[in-house]
Amino acid sequence: MKYGIYGGAFDPMHLEHYELIKRAKEELSLDKIVVVPSGNAPHKSTMTSYADRVNMIKLTVDEDVLIDDVENTLSGLTNTARILPVLKEKYGDIVFIMGGDSFFDIEKWIKPEVVLSFPIAVVPRAGSRDALVEKAERYNSQGKNIKVLRYVGKDVSSTFARTKLYLRLPCDVVSPKCYEYAIQNRIYGKYYDMLDKLAAALTPKRFRHSLNVAVEAVKLNEQLKLDYDKVMTAAILHDASKYSTRPHPELPENLTKGPIAHAFIGAEEIQTDYGIRDEDIINAVRYHTTGRANMSDLEKLIYLADLLEEDRAFDGVEKLREIAHKDFNAGFVQAVEAQLKYLGEGEDVCPLTLECFEFYKNK
Repeated sequence: MKYGIYGGAFDPMHLEHYELIKRAKEELSLDKIVVVPSGNAPHKSTMTSYADRVNMIKLTVDEDVLIDDVENTLSGLTNTARILPVLKEKYGDIVFIMGGDSFFDIEKWIKPEVVLSFPIAVVPRAGSRDALVEKAERYNSQGKNIKVLRYVGKDVSSTFARTKLYLRLPCDVVSPKCYEYAIQNRIYGKYYDMLDKLAAALTPKRFRHSLNVAVEAVKLNEQLKLDYDKVMTAAILHDASKYSTRPHPELPENLTKGPIAHAFIGAEEIQTDYGIRDEDIINAVRYHTTGRANMSDLEKLIYLADLLEEDRAFDGVEKLREIAHKDFNAGFVQAVEAQLKYLGEGEDVCPLTLECFEFYKNK
């Protein structure tokens, strides 16, 4: 029998994972697919337990897919070069299935020469197949056995799936059974208490906006690679004090009313109400409506995500999203400029916003 080996954190397994292995099985004429959830991989910091990840895999795939626990049973750190020989001895005729992005970086893997000694099937993403074929041919000319599949993988990530599950939002990239299991068992419940408290303080529309900002912030953070927890916390709480009536004695006189005040009040209230102590998160909340000169990347991220979340429908928002998702900093500057044009030149324009634009327009 011929087996396809497909490994990963699967935190959680999403439907594109399953589609990929079904297509690989068909294209490579495999008898079985063996899914290998990661254990103590040196480059992974998996928060979800091994047992829960395996349960979610079982709720996604059919019975003809095998799940091998080799990475959970071996002691010490595991890696592909260590695992493949063990699986070769166990299953015999194997093909290692990997994503195109990983194949591009295979020289950086631990003992890549060991991995490359096995037959490999590479799954390309849109626009990458020709480059992958060229690289595969170079290795094949050296006696390797690498095939680039015809199937082109869709751009779906476990990070995106986790974000939806963290926020208890509908998530069509995981199976319904997997979604139900994750929600009922609070597998991704890290922010649930925060969300429940926030929902009680906001209108349903404003609460949905906060969730949307978190999703948009995670998307934009693919470019910045900031700490995920800081991004989620700042995004979720950025409007926590939208309807607060508490006085703020340090608030400048021209900021005591209107849409700006809640940000400055919120920066204080998230410390007392939610126990936030991280200054970067606090400042991201404080300046998410005004901006300021010399902002941190997290501050800019929350400012931009707040403006571009999916329910925003002002003129030009689609173009701004397109720019920001390609070039974060260019999108940020254009967003500040668009905000100034919307506000005009009246007394209501916050000096911080003017300073922000002057600081960044030539950068």
